[in-house]
Amino acid sequence: MTSRSRGARRYAESDARDGDIPRRGAAGAIQSEELFITSRGRLFRPIGIVPLSPTWSSFQLDARQQAAAIYLFEPGISVREQLTVSYQGLSSDAWSGSLRVLDQERARVKARAQLEAKPDSGGT
Repeated sequence: MTSRSRGARRYAESDARDGDIPRRGAAGAIQSEELFITSRGRLFRPIGIVPLSPTWSSFQLDARQQAAAIYLFEPGISVREQLTVSYQGLSSDAWSGSLRVLDQERARVKARAQLEAKPDSGGT
């Protein structure tokens, strides 16, 4: 294994741990159908993939090259609860951190809206 391929493997593994699912497997081969989501104890496999990048269908990427697509899943994934994304044996629960941030922002917006909705009690 060359230092370049070892570096690419480390990069791919670190990205997946951070919640970013890379599109490369051994020797740069793309394994796009190996992305799974576990939600509410149920495993969801993609039912379709819509490529957004022209490089998506090449099934081969150079080091640090990216390709984007939209994954389609059957209904049932709860985005308001913790979920796990898995790719080639690596899993990420990073969504739970995103949920916390979203909940905090919702609370801030609700608090601001309630303050703005209160009538001014000052006398004129």
